[in-house]
Amino acid sequence: FMSAVLALAHSAWLESLDQAIQFEAKSHSNPNDGRVLVYVDNIHSEATFEEVNGFLVNAYSCITELCALHDAPLLSCIIIFSKWCEYDPLLEPDVTQVFVPHGESSPHGMSVASALSVLLHQRKHAQLSPLTVHFQTHPKITTFASQASRETLDQLLTAGHTASASHTLATDAPSAHTGTALPQHDALCLGGTFDHMHFGHYLLITMAAIMARTRVVCGVADGPLLASKKFKEQLEPTEARCAAVTRFLHTVRRGIKTHITPMQDPCGPAATDDGITAIVVTPETLSGGDYVNRVRAEHGLATLAIISVPLVFGEDQSVGKLSSTQIRQYLASRAAPALPPPQP
Repeated sequence: FMSAVLALAHSAWLESLDQAIQFEAKSHSNPNDGRVLVYVDNIHSEATFEEVNGFLVNAYSCITELCALHDAPLLSCIIIFSKWCEYDPLLEPDVTQVFVPHGESSPHGMSVASALSVLLHQRKHAQLSPLTVHFQTHPKITTFASQASRETLDQLLTAGHTASASHTLATDAPSAHTGTALPQHDALCLGGTFDHMHFGHYLLITMAAIMARTRVVCGVADGPLLASKKFKEQLEPTEARCAAVTRFLHTVRRGIKTHITPMQDPCGPAATDDGITAIVVTPETLSGGDYVNRVRAEHGLATLAIISVPLVFGEDQSVGKLSSTQIRQYLASRAAPALPPPQP
């Protein structure tokens, strides 16, 4: 079971997020087993690459701080966008709690509480468990990233929103946008180890998912690609890492095809799949995209557009503080046997 947070335009969504993370952390014997969905609604139809990426960087940085604050650094907290996810998380069977920012209402006076009452009726009709609704009660929080996240949220979302019976909020009101349009490709690819999925992975895969029209191909490192990994005993099995990527893609974007496969070399399926037109990388793995294109050229395939997704925003804002290596180190330290007491 999991909690959902409604992150709506110009709202105290961070306070509701704090409330949800605290609730999930306290609801499990291991606080890291908590699960939270952050449902970002009312995105402007012309939101740019920089706006969406900047919001995700700042939001996941806030989430990292809040999870650490509640002693749950590995808690799963996933941001989904109503514009792309293609489902209503409040009608998901395993969502049992919903946290609502204070004071949200539509321009026509329909409160979120009223919209939620419709959803509760729909869940009952579908024979789903009832939702427990929590309205925001936590005081205003100020973290290293909170102010930047509020500002980028305001840029990304429109000022007005309308609640329908299914609680889908949408508007095309004009607003100022900076940056380039989100690239769109029928099929694109990415690759990585994706061990103990963390917020950097979440950001990269989310950006890939929303830039794909029909298909996402993902190579997951296996075999010789794992030889130099530190704390290898804590590496998740390849099958588990592939399954985690599949589940995550299903969470952030439904309605597209996915092909998740182990890869034994740096190119993986990108070297031979002639339907792929773009590869998603980070600035640190940009050279990997160039290498893939050289291999594709040797195979007589068209080169790919290389889309670099920053994991930083501004001069010092980055998405989270944990890497997969740090997570494996953290798990190894917890698994290590306690040292015997010193002998007198």
